[in-house]
Amino acid sequence: MGKKEHLIVGYGSWGKKIFENIKKKHFFKRIYIKSRKKNYIFENKRLNEIKKIHNTKKFYSAHICTPLKKHFYYAKKLNVEKLIIEKPTFHTQNYFKNIKVKKKKIITNYSDLYSPKLLDLYRNFELKKKGIFILKYRNKTLKYKKNFECLTDWMDHPLSIILFFFKVLNNFEIINFKRKKVKKFICESLLIKFYDKNYKILVDLNTFSDRNKIRSLRIKNKNQIQEYDFYKFQYKNLKKNNKKKNYIFKK
Repeated sequence: MGKKEHLIVGYGSWGKKIFENIKKKHFFKRIYIKSRKKNYIFENKRLNEIKKIHNTKKFYSAHICTPLKKHFYYAKKLNVEKLIIEKPTFHTQNYFKNIKVKKKKIITNYSDLYSPKLLDLYRNFELKKKGIFILKYRNKTLKYKKNFECLTDWMDHPLSIILFFFKVLNNFEIINFKRKKVKKFICESLLIKFYDKNYKILVDLNTFSDRNKIRSLRIKNKNQIQEYDFYKFQYKNLKKNNKKKNYIFKK
């Protein structure tokens, strides 16, 4: 793969992160950028840019990092061997039925699932045991102006992890909810419960301004507590206290 060329479509905050990571790994001979703006600089060097995407056969692969509404447009237009799309792939399932899209090898980039530490946690995961599976997402820096916008923006992250571990999604309900307006922005707190035969699956989303940035997974079984921090890429295996305690989310 090191001899081939790669295209990144969209060079916003996430496109820049993708570029920096693959540049450091030396995956490709050359990386090109397709974006509305021009003259991008990285480490005092101007980046390779293309203006149009009508002829993209020279690229081995492409990575779509545009806003969601543009994903389908570029997925149809790009003529590459492998196509990577940032999550969520499309905003409607009907787009997957498109003839041009069906012919392509598409990978949806759920970056959380590529962490070696999370994969270790998954390999040791015992689905048939009873326990609690807790995903916590808190970020006071994110600003939303519409009700439940944090849900539509964040929920693909915990859903990808739940599907990865449990393979299926059963019914769910919001068991705790809180909202307040701070200036022109909306802060929300949602506790969502998914139903499983053995595990109590909880997702805690919180954008209140007094909360620190957290993104973690905690699995509690009879004899142990396993915890993974997505921001720090740290894994902890904790011994469980024998005393019975109810799990409480602090709001």
